[in-house]
Amino acid sequence: MDDNFFHAAYGGSFLNHQFLVAAAAPQWNQPIPTGYLSSYDPATKTLNDSNLTIDGRYAVNTTFGAQAPYPAGVPSANLLNVINDNHPFMPDGTPDPTYIPTIGDRLDTAAGGAISWKWYSGGWNDALAGHADPLFQYHHQPFAYYANYAPFNADGTPNAQTNALLNPNAHLQDEARFFDDLSHGTLPAVSFIKPLGPDNEHPGYASLLQGQQHVADIVHAVQNSADWAHTAIIITYDENGGRWDHVSPSNNNDIWGDGARVPAIVISPYAKQGYVDHQQHDTLSILKTIENRFGLQPLNQFDAYASSLASSFEVTSLIGPAHAAGYQGESGGRDSHFKGASPAFVIGSLGNFHFLAEAVRSIPFTTGNTGDDVPGYQNFAFERVTDPQSKPHTMLGAADNNDLGVDSGGDWIIPTWTTPSKRGPGRKS
Repeated sequence: MDDNFFHAAYGGSFLNHQFLVAAAAPQWNQPIPTGYLSSYDPATKTLNDSNLTIDGRYAVNTTFGAQAPYPAGVPSANLLNVINDNHPFMPDGTPDPTYIPTIGDRLDTAAGGAISWKWYSGGWNDALAGHADPLFQYHHQPFAYYANYAPFNADGTPNAQTNALLNPNAHLQDEARFFDDLSHGTLPAVSFIKPLGPDNEHPGYASLLQGQQHVADIVHAVQNSADWAHTAIIITYDENGGRWDHVSPSNNNDIWGDGARVPAIVISPYAKQGYVDHQQHDTLSILKTIENRFGLQPLNQFDAYASSLASSFEVTSLIGPAHAAGYQGESGGRDSHFKGASPAFVIGSLGNFHFLAEAVRSIPFTTGNTGDDVPGYQNFAFERVTDPQSKPHTMLGAADNNDLGVDSGGDWIIPTWTTPSKRGPGRKS
């Protein structure tokens, strides 16, 4: 168990799922729809928290992808254009500033040959077919926002290579496929599991018991398979449940985070038994562990300098060092020292957690008219907010019950456990 683990971005589910796969917030390089731009009033210290940062450069709150499944009725102008993860350079050879690679891209282009991986999501096939489960979380499917993995073409037709309904080998698959692959011994080297809404422990629409049982069922299925002997399971959440935490997050990821502390559990024959790991980690530690295991280049400076989860394992030669060499850019290389047949990674991403098992959005006390209010806190305000214009793409975050902020009649509450320089982008899930 890791008791000093944080989510990488001070934000909600959308932003933290993006950081899980890309260590970055999606850029917004298109016209800004009405109501999408966040704003801040320094006179009243009020944040109007919306989809984009206050400078309109980044999507940080729930936004749907133009070439991914999305709810009916969303105007096309409100959809995020597919993210460039396939063209790192401009025609003249200069770096393309819109390029954001994902961990999937790194695995696909590994120096020694492609490393197999899949993202298994509950309800995915139904969403692709246009009749998604009412609790399917469209904004919890981060790879679907990227050009290399988006399941639909720009004209809305299914992509023959990336759509699981057309290609059984597509990287993005339904969660049911995970159990099929497990039973047939065909699990990829890296698996992400994203349960459907009823199983994700989110307050307000999911049951904690059902979600925890779902995670236990996944873990037990792996433990009872032939793959268990060489598998590492990481269970964590993408944000906390809303209760006060006396441990302040560190400023590890510039304006973005860390965010709140969340649970994380490592389950593996290689893991230290009966051990509580006090080393500080965050969501990017998952990426770092995968990168170290397979000798992959970091995505950017954030995962490059993240800690790996080596401190949670007995056999660190299989996982790689806790801190590998620094990021050298797209053209740079990095030494790697890996030996032995390392464990596969099953990373489950529950409604609000990522990695194998489930994400409990833990404290289910969302009540009140807005669904985000915490009873007894409606008139409570904090004073530690300064003019965000000093960092125009910082949202000064604020949010719903899961981040200690309260949406009360449009007044956003800012928690005091972070300093103004630490405030990350806003968060609504």
